[in-house]
Amino acid sequence: MIRSKYRVKITPVHKAHAACYGHEMAVDMREEDKKECEIIGIPPEAAVATSIEDSKEVYEARYQGTLLCVFGVAGNAVWCLGTQSVKNHRKALVCIGYSFIQEVVRKYGELGNFISKENIPAIRYIENVPGVDLYEGNVTINGKPFLYFELRRKDHV
Repeated sequence: MIRSKYRVKITPVHKAHAACYGHEMAVDMREEDKKECEIIGIPPEAAVATSIEDSKEVYEARYQGTLLCVFGVAGNAVWCLGTQSVKNHRKALVCIGYSFIQEVVRKYGELGNFISKENIPAIRYIENVPGVDLYEGNVTINGKPFLYFELRRKDHV
């Protein structure tokens, strides 16, 4: 995985700091991510902390000390929660994200997750990830429509 791009640095997150990340992210979380948390019924702070605690591996992206996002793999789900600052570093995060996804798909074989149909930036991103399958169906969470995406290693059936 790319560890640095355009001065955006990627470092591992230690699970012992999950609550701290939850607090830091909650005060500046992207509106789309906050809305997904609200739909699912979990406060943003708890969503970040739980995602970190449940992850096999988890990383942060920072630009000159400013937290941009936290991302990882929990079970068979690849996930990312971002701050408002993500929009200022799209180019770096797209490169880093694609690199991360390729690495974890090679490692774990098959990953996926759900995205709210209202989370247009996340849908645009995931639609452009090489090898992704995006399923539009009748998936609803608490009455709101979601899309499911799946990434699979070529030799994984």
